[in-house]
Amino acid sequence: MKFAVFISAGIGNAIFLLPLIKSLNKKGSVTAIYTSPFESEKIFDGFEDDHFSSHIDLRGDINFIKTSIFNFGKFDMVYLDYFSCNRKNIIASSLIASEIHCFQIPKQLPDFFKRKISIHQLIIGAHEGLQNLGLHQNIGADFDLNSNSFRSTPKTIKARNLNNYITIQPGAGNNLTPWKIWELNKWIKLLEKISVTFPRLNIVILGDVFDKDITHYLTAANKNAISLIDQTGLEELPYIISKSLLHIGGDSGLVHVAGAVETKTITIVGGSDPQIFGWHKIDDSIHKIIQHKLSCHPCYRHYLPNQSRTSDPKNCPDFKCIKGISVEEVFRVLSDLMPPDLA
Repeated sequence: MKFAVFISAGIGNAIFLLPLIKSLNKKGSVTAIYTSPFESEKIFDGFEDDHFSSHIDLRGDINFIKTSIFNFGKFDMVYLDYFSCNRKNIIASSLIASEIHCFQIPKQLPDFFKRKISIHQLIIGAHEGLQNLGLHQNIGADFDLNSNSFRSTPKTIKARNLNNYITIQPGAGNNLTPWKIWELNKWIKLLEKISVTFPRLNIVILGDVFDKDITHYLTAANKNAISLIDQTGLEELPYIISKSLLHIGGDSGLVHVAGAVETKTITIVGGSDPQIFGWHKIDDSIHKIIQHKLSCHPCYRHYLPNQSRTSDPKNCPDFKCIKGISVEEVFRVLSDLMPPDLA
């Protein structure tokens, strides 16, 4: 059997395709189809695992038409996660595959392109990795994911002289998602507490170009802070994070990379729904969430968000859910997860 899987959104969404990809690989070959504007597929270049037998890049209008026609009828089945189910991707899928498995039919899609589609229902409260797996197999009421569902071996890269370290990603969502972002002054205070209690521990700051503006404040506040923001390729991050003693961040891509390489995580949760993305649902012994769950939670979710307080999470008047999380709460969980000989 020949399968194809679309990768159309961010790093975290790509990681959540792993249970599906692993399942498909047991039954045939899997081709990755790239349409992500963030080039999030590069994260797979950081793994030794042969997740894909080949890839197809559909970005660009001319390339989209030419490549779709060139691969006409090539695949038995194509799979699109929730964020891939747009008109353009469905049209391409109808050309290259016999069956299309997805979660929704986009508006204004001509009937001609609907003939091959099998629509799968979202399961309220299920982890996104489980939802994606359900595109291919019956997951049942008692089915659950575990670390094996995501486990990927990072490629070894040139060693960096970091010694004992943890990684943090203080930004999230290209800094356009304030309901996901813990305040900078709290990150500064957290790093100060870490340096006092764990003076031999380095703190490696990761992120993308959107996080560069805050790097100065964090490195200036702590002599043990090392910024690698905008100094690594995506393919380097799995190895760097895999050697970390702990990763701390919000609902953003690198916490999901940490989950795939089985690094301990602390996720600081705001308006997003950890039932969908939380690694504590995979292994709560090494993955922890810190959350102040208010009556308006979750205001951000791709299905049935809670709009009792605001119809757009960007317009929240106070972001109380994430701003209410204290430095002490995070540090207490961090201390429990750290090796005792580091203090």
